[in-house]
Amino acid sequence: MGQPFYAAMSILCGDNCWDDIIGQFVSADILLWDNAKRLYVHACDTSCKMDWADSKTGRSPCFWLRAEGWFLMALCDVYEIAYGKTEKSAILAALLKKGAEGLLPYKDETGMFLQLIDLKDMPGNYAETSGSAMVAYALMKGYRLGILDSTMGEEGSAILNSIMQKYLSIREGILHLNGICASAGLGPGPDHRKDRTGTPEYYLSE
Repeated sequence: MGQPFYAAMSILCGDNCWDDIIGQFVSADILLWDNAKRLYVHACDTSCKMDWADSKTGRSPCFWLRAEGWFLMALCDVYEIAYGKTEKSAILAALLKKGAEGLLPYKDETGMFLQLIDLKDMPGNYAETSGSAMVAYALMKGYRLGILDSTMGEEGSAILNSIMQKYLSIREGILHLNGICASAGLGPGPDHRKDRTGTPEYYLSE
């Protein structure tokens, strides 16, 4: 989430920042991408010490929509800043294409994506607004920037329309947007929570 701000401030630290910025995206791709599912897991602990981490890979077990949404949005935003400033901006474009192509087959019958992307049959799983909106943003912006083709741009617009149809309402003249995950994280955090275990049940409890 911080990369677009880092990129925007790159003017202060010179071209050396770009190696680090691009490198962080590449590292995230290496650590989080699941080739079988063609999705990104939420997190990875390379020490494999966290309770939620796989003992061999360090990866968290679930594919949380908003985590994927943040990643795709950041790729678009940083590409826009990086274009013309580093030859490595093409890496960002390739990662956006890869992530978008992997995610789109999981679109739900609502025209949105589920809170737990790949668990269509899990009781309590639901079409989630914020992550779906992030994906719509990334697809439409990716098309505008010339990274993605027009079909992808149209997919983004359709997802946005689906959000409006399912969750946007007007009551007493006030717009209400529902279906938004309150929060999600892994590990105790500053509040010393014990429930953020990374299980599917945890994500649906938020």
